[in-house]
Amino acid sequence: MKIFRWKAIVPMLLTLGIVAVLWLLFIDRVVRRAVEVAGADVVGAKVELASAHLRLRRAELELTGLQVTN
Repeated sequence: MKIFRWKAIVPMLLTLGIVAVLWLLFIDRVVRRAVEVAGADVVGAKVELASAHLRLRRAELELTGLQVTN
């Protein structure tokens, strides 16, 4: 009885690696866009955000340059 299916380990590690790289590259943009869209829905006006930084290790979300039009 085999504990590991070695033919599945490499594709699984590649997939996890790709997901990790995409997360590092795009999560701040995704968060920024989500805040802008949700904010616009809530207030009914244009919402702009200069930048967003998500840090999971410290459980931080830093939003800078939030502007809401009238």
